[in-house]
Amino acid sequence: MIFEDYSEQNTLDTFQAFYTFNTTYDMIMKWIKERGDFTYDYHWLTSKYSDEEMKNWIRRNFKDAFNIYPEELTVL
Repeated sequence: MIFEDYSEQNTLDTFQAFYTFNTTYDMIMKWIKERGDFTYDYHWLTSKYSDEEMKNWIRRNFKDAFNIYPEELTVL
């Protein structure tokens, strides 16, 4: 939602940061709790992008946070 007293770009940037942090946090929880390959079931966020586009966005965010793609992790 856009409000008159707030910059539209700031609002969009805030939403982008919010979803980036939340999906990265969720990936951390998957890393800790789930066995096997990472799943990228984030289609609930938006119908604007394909599952593959969402997966790539989430992978890049994870790499930005940890300097490694999720699939490059080795389970011990």
